[in-house]
Amino acid sequence: MTDRSPAIGRRSLVAYGAGKVIPGILLFLAVPLWTRTFGSEQYGFYSIAWSVALFSGSLFTGWIRQALLRHTGNDAATLQSLPRWTIPTSSLFSSLPVAALVFLQLQTVGDPAPFVISAIFFAVINSTYTVYQAAAQREGRSGTYTLAEVFRVGVAVLASLLIHASGGVEGGTSILIGFCLSTSGAMGLLRWRRTAAPARLTRTRETPTGHVALATFWRYGWPMAIWLAASSLLLYQDRVIIGSILGASAAGEYAAASDVIVRGFAMVSFPLTMVSHPLIMGAWNRGEAATAIEINRTFKRYLIWISIIIVVAGCAFGRVLLELILGIRINDPLLVPLLLVGAALWQLGLMTHKELEVENRTRLMAILIVSISVLSAIANVLFTGRAGVVGPAAVFASGAAAYTLTTHCLGTRLRRGSQLV
Repeated sequence: MTDRSPAIGRRSLVAYGAGKVIPGILLFLAVPLWTRTFGSEQYGFYSIAWSVALFSGSLFTGWIRQALLRHTGNDAATLQSLPRWTIPTSSLFSSLPVAALVFLQLQTVGDPAPFVISAIFFAVINSTYTVYQAAAQREGRSGTYTLAEVFRVGVAVLASLLIHASGGVEGGTSILIGFCLSTSGAMGLLRWRRTAAPARLTRTRETPTGHVALATFWRYGWPMAIWLAASSLLLYQDRVIIGSILGASAAGEYAAASDVIVRGFAMVSFPLTMVSHPLIMGAWNRGEAATAIEINRTFKRYLIWISIIIVVAGCAFGRVLLELILGIRINDPLLVPLLLVGAALWQLGLMTHKELEVENRTRLMAILIVSISVLSAIANVLFTGRAGVVGPAAVFASGAAAYTLTTHCLGTRLRRGSQLV
């Protein structure tokens, strides 16, 4: 790394931090606002639809996003090098699971047709947006990334309240429509505020064709797409299963507490993972393997100390604060600690698997997360009816712990085998 890299990393850390902290604060304010205004059942409907859309987008466009970041610095592997149909087609495919699963899961919603249509549009728009987000991250456009995220969340919150108040639309549908509008605007910001982007490649005998670039993206990206989809199952399948067994109202109360904790934890740790990923991949792609490993190790230490502080404070005060903020009753004292531990371990797992990722062991990563997610789904189905909402929280913490421990052990073996440290 050059002497200039740490300074760039610090500036990016501040910018990405703002891009996560400011929208995170807005969502912290929005969740209790939504649960109090629309009710926990409507928030449950929205949360289930959002979870399915996240899974679908990860499965169908995650391979593009991950390949973009993996090939940072490779001018032959950019969005411009892909065939023009790649992003629109992949985003459209992401609507299929949403249409099927949301329709089957949410038959009791008051306005099923508007809700399903909104969920489909949300899946397509959000899937496209995340691709351009990854492009902004790859290009180091942290200011644009931050502006787009703040716009997306802020406008969504305001629009959802206005749509509900003026049109009489139910709460879950209002939130989805709000995010459709705001995400479209945020995507426009990402594309409008581009730096001097490279022109579309002129094809020569030495320049890869679009289909060659597509093959390069797909080769690395498809296991990562499976990984992203399975990780979204591990994180958010609980609310879908709770909704099926205990009802949308229970799913909404659980989702509200989980969103504040799990997504709040991600808000705090996200700047570390966001800045470290291009630095690690860039160093590895330059052949500086030892530097890449050391960068990852340094950021892991930062994350562990932050996690300890948050978990201890959250165990002491989290339950009281959540009940006060969200206006819900948390009956089981283990719910908040389990969600906190699970959130901390999951964020650490995103660091421990980096050594597998740089070695292109993405198939192994996909097998691990799919196995853990499937076992977690089975456990959730078995225990939710018996243990209530604390069952899925315990399953989430156990699944995050299993993934983090397994990837750490495998990464250690790879380091020793490659004699990198």
